Amino acid sequence: MLLATGEARLTLEEVSTYCRERGLANQKIPEQLEWLEEFPRNENGKVLKFKLRERFS
Repeated sequence: MLLATGEARLTLEEVSTYCRERGLANQKIPEQLEWLEEFPRNENGKVLKFKLRERFS
């Protein structure tokens, strides 16, 4: 999903606050927020999670 022109991106604080207000357990609240233009995918369209782990670890 792409952001509409002029739309502001969510901040980590906004996401964390939203999760806390809805009673999400602390260990499930994100500690970081990363923006990608697109996910790395294989030829079948599956997301390559190992590539994401390599990039953000």
